[in-house]
Amino acid sequence: MLKIPTTGGQMELQDYFNVVRRYFKVILATTLIGGVTSAALAFLMPRQAPNYTSTVQGVLLNNQAAADLQDLIEQASNYSATTVVLV
Repeated sequence: MLKIPTTGGQMELQDYFNVVRRYFKVILATTLIGGVTSAALAFLMPRQAPNYTSTVQGVLLNNQAAADLQDLIEQASNYSATTVVLV
């Protein structure tokens, strides 16, 4: 069991070194098992080329079409702001 220092409950740097020294075998074993496991999985898993896809949509408008669209947007926002729904 881990001993907690009695000096006000605060650990000094030496206390941390003692913990690492005491559990060094566990720390080392866990690190090695994780490294070996990840290396084995990376080696044994089938390699697939990455598949990247993307789509882009756009609208090209001349000046008059842009002005008409802006008018429609303003009309729609005014309409939705003044609409009252009766239930």
